[in-house]
Amino acid sequence: MTTSDVNPNKSNAFIVGYGGWVMIGTHSNAYVDYGNQGFGYITPDPVRHKMLQVTSASVTMQRNIPSANSYYLPLDGVINDGTSAKAPILLGEGTYSFSGEISFELTYGVMGKLFNNSFLNRKTWFDLIMFDGKRQCSKANCVWSSFGIQCSPNSLVTVSLSFQSNNSYLNELQVRGSSDVEFLYDKEDLLIPYWSCGHNLFQDFSVTFDRNVTPIFLNGNNKTAAYLRAGVVNVSVNATTIDYHLPDEFKGGSVINLEFGGSKTLKLIHPQVQSHGYNMPSMNDVGTTSYSWTSIGEKSSEQVYSFSS
Repeated sequence: MTTSDVNPNKSNAFIVGYGGWVMIGTHSNAYVDYGNQGFGYITPDPVRHKMLQVTSASVTMQRNIPSANSYYLPLDGVINDGTSAKAPILLGEGTYSFSGEISFELTYGVMGKLFNNSFLNRKTWFDLIMFDGKRQCSKANCVWSSFGIQCSPNSLVTVSLSFQSNNSYLNELQVRGSSDVEFLYDKEDLLIPYWSCGHNLFQDFSVTFDRNVTPIFLNGNNKTAAYLRAGVVNVSVNATTIDYHLPDEFKGGSVINLEFGGSKTLKLIHPQVQSHGYNMPSMNDVGTTSYSWTSIGEKSSEQVYSFSS
């Protein structure tokens, strides 16, 4: 936990460490507004929220401080009236923006909640409840800017998520002394093995969804963004295979199907090869081929990816 340089009573960062947990809940309705209530603590709901097998998580508040510099600064540093310009001038409290990052291991329960077209929709937002083992932090009105999936042999399948938030129109991180809810590890929510993911020709692969998220500030009393404008989603896939002569479907133009745990399929529609390389790391190893694809349609209204069960 770190404190703000501007006001030592306000926290500007929250980091989940040993003994912590993170829960996420998705929404498609209007933003919640906790500004009038003065607090935004979210009560964990085992039905609506899903526990993540988190490996790291953090949220940060960034303050944009408006200031002005003196337009007249003599060489000797002294103005006619005997004063001198020593520092910028504070013009107001400024605006606040919030961002965060989460990394977690993929389970069947989390995959069912996040691996769908609804979560990737521009109108969908989510809330977070984070517990670092001592304090609980709540964050609402979160919009993802990057959503990545990594899969490689002898490793767990991991997901990374970057997001922005308007903090439900509040200026401070909502951190309280402790969590009033305790959770037990869900032994039924199994981790997804790496060998059940990807394509049968892939040795390892990664998928990245990214989009620009712009906080929009309007005239009024709120010092946080009125809403977060999400742009068009770009998707890219990187993969390594030991077979140099890949099928024609991987050379662009056809659908590429990526399996996840035997229950979800990501379809990369209109894939286009961005890069193609061949690498032989040493004389004691076989050569590998690397591919990088992106999806680009012929019309802006075309869907270039989709999740299906």
